[in-house]
Amino acid sequence: YAATDGRYLVVYANHPSAPEPGSGAIGGCISSGGDWQLLVAPLDPATGLPSGDFSVFASGVMKRVFNAPLAGEGGNCWYQNTVFAVDAGMIAYTVDDVTSARPMDSRILLRSLADGSTARSVTATEMVYVVRLSGMTIAWAECDNISMTGQPEQVKVRVSTATNSAPLDVASGPVSPSGGDGRELPAIRLVGDEVSWEGLGNTSVWYQKIGAGSPLSLTPTDLACQLAGSTLGHVAVYCTWNGTGGVPNRSSLLVVTIGAGLRQVEGLPDDAALRPIVSNGWFVDSGGQLAYQPVANTYGVQVAALGMQ
Repeated sequence: YAATDGRYLVVYANHPSAPEPGSGAIGGCISSGGDWQLLVAPLDPATGLPSGDFSVFASGVMKRVFNAPLAGEGGNCWYQNTVFAVDAGMIAYTVDDVTSARPMDSRILLRSLADGSTARSVTATEMVYVVRLSGMTIAWAECDNISMTGQPEQVKVRVSTATNSAPLDVASGPVSPSGGDGRELPAIRLVGDEVSWEGLGNTSVWYQKIGAGSPLSLTPTDLACQLAGSTLGHVAVYCTWNGTGGVPNRSSLLVVTIGAGLRQVEGLPDDAALRPIVSNGWFVDSGGQLAYQPVANTYGVQVAALGMQ
């Protein structure tokens, strides 16, 4: 997969192999580990296309193994990939940081894409499955090794800032059911010093201004909602109810203005369901009743038209 901040294009690549599993390995894994690389190319500001060759920015080997949390995959597992985010010429990415006393630890490195210098190194004690970056602030979610007992996994949402580099716990809780017997790892978003997240033991979407007050629940308790995207002072959510034949349809996009309530956005496709992208003033999403089904349509709306500016 790839990400860009408008200055650089970063591509994650891996070469499947079979390295010796770490101490967290689960027998009978159907997936393999492998060497990974982060490749970086500068972008031409006039065209948005690469203006030079890709170079290897970072590399490593996937060794830690985790059981998958999704429905029907109780016997499967995967080697944890590096996850990363880019913003304003910086990249935050994960690497293994395993010791005999900490068999599942990882480390988040914050580095300059221009010269490779390291601005910060943060230790995480569990599997980091998503990283967000805004300026010099890092937000991430980490999950304990997936339970084989049927009990919900525990997730922590944490942040590290330029003024307080040590990990700060924002929220924690069990992974919420996603339908049937499955569970989905919760999504998070970060804009400036505002972090939002979903589904830690409930169906609400939450918001927190880092270092100010308590977490704020943004959505009605009687609706199952997913985090869609955010801008400063605004959070967009998709809310779910049963459609024809009981099939879940995420057909309602709500925009929350912090401190001023929420409102429904009209005129969007009825089957919008996948994770949108909010970038450069645009909200872009794809349609399809459920993730992994064929995309029915793709649409883009300026965030100003959604009331998110």
